Amino acid sequence: MLDKYKVTLSEDEIKTFKEIINSSDSNPARKIMHANILLKTNELNLRNTPNEEISQIFGVTKKTINQIRKTYINKGLEGILSRRGKVTAPVLSKIAGDFKSHIIATAENEKPQCTLSLLEENIGNRYIVTFEVSSQIIQYWSIKKESDANFVANMEDILSIYQNPYDPMIPVLCMHERQNDTNNKSIFIFTEPLTNWRYIIAKESKTKYDFALILSKLYKERYSNAEKVILICDSLNAHSRSSFYEAFSFNTALELSKKYEFHYTPAQGTWLNIAKCELISLSKKQDTTIIESLNQGKGINWQFTINDAREKLRHLYRVPMFKDA
Repeated sequence: MLDKYKVTLSEDEIKTFKEIINSSDSNPARKIMHANILLKTNELNLRNTPNEEISQIFGVTKKTINQIRKTYINKGLEGILSRRGKVTAPVLSKIAGDFKSHIIATAENEKPQCTLSLLEENIGNRYIVTFEVSSQIIQYWSIKKESDANFVANMEDILSIYQNPYDPMIPVLCMHERQNDTNNKSIFIFTEPLTNWRYIIAKESKTKYDFALILSKLYKERYSNAEKVILICDSLNAHSRSSFYEAFSFNTALELSKKYEFHYTPAQGTWLNIAKCELISLSKKQDTTIIESLNQGKGINWQFTINDAREKLRHLYRVPMFKDA
C-alpha cells in the first residue's frame, strides 16, 4: 500500500527542513529533495500533496517516495539526512609478470611524481594500464587483447579531442568524481587540460542533482559566452543530459543540453579521463589537502596519441570489413 507510511513532522523538524531547502548552495541535492518530499507528505500539511503529484514534481517513483518516508519513520531525522558509507576494494601495489611499458602521461612538477603507463604482456592476452605515485601502483585497469570496436571508438574520440589546439569558444572540460574514504564525502573535479584551470568541490553526495547543479554553476560563471563545452567524463547514469531535465525547468535543461557536448570514456578506459588521473593520486587525503594540491599542480602532460593507440593497442582493432574508397 503506497500510503502506508504516514509522516507527521514536528515544528522543529519543519523548521530544519525549510532551512535545508533555503540553503541549497551548502547542501547536497539529495538532502534537499528528501526535505522537500517529507514537507509535502507531512500529515500536518493542509494540502497533503498526493504521491502521484510529488512523483511528477521530483521525477522519482512512488516507491522511492515511500522509501524516504519509511526511512524517516524507522530512523528519524538523522537517518533520512545522513549518507551511507561505501566500502572500497584495496588497491594493487604490484603487477606480476613480464611486461614492456609505454608512458601515457605524467604529472608536471608534482610531488610525489605521478605516472600513467601502458604495460603490454610479452606473452599473454592482456594490457595493463597503471597509475603510479612514487613508483607504487595505486590503481590499475586490465584490458584483454581482443578486438573491441566500442572501446576503440570511444578511445579514439577522446584522443582526437586531446590532440586539438585550444579554442576558447569551444573549451575542453574533463570531469571526475570520487568518494573520499576518510570522510565519505564526494570530491568533484572539473579541469581544462590545455589551460590548467580547475574547479574542485566537496559534497556529501554525487547524485544527478549534484551533477546538474555544478554544471549549471559553471555555465553561468565561466562558459556563458562559449559556443559549446566539450565535456569528457565516465559513462555513469548521472553523467548525461537527463540530469538537467530532472533538476531544472524544461527551458533551462534544454539550454544546458545545447551548451554541453558529452564524450564518454570506454569501459576499462577511464584512465583516458585527465581529471580522473589528477584526482586518484590524492584520494586518500583530506578534502582541503586534495583541493589545495590540485590547485597548486601544473596538470597532466598527456603523451598518448591515436597513432600510439593503433600501434600499442593494435589487438583491440578489428580487421576492416571494407577497403577505403
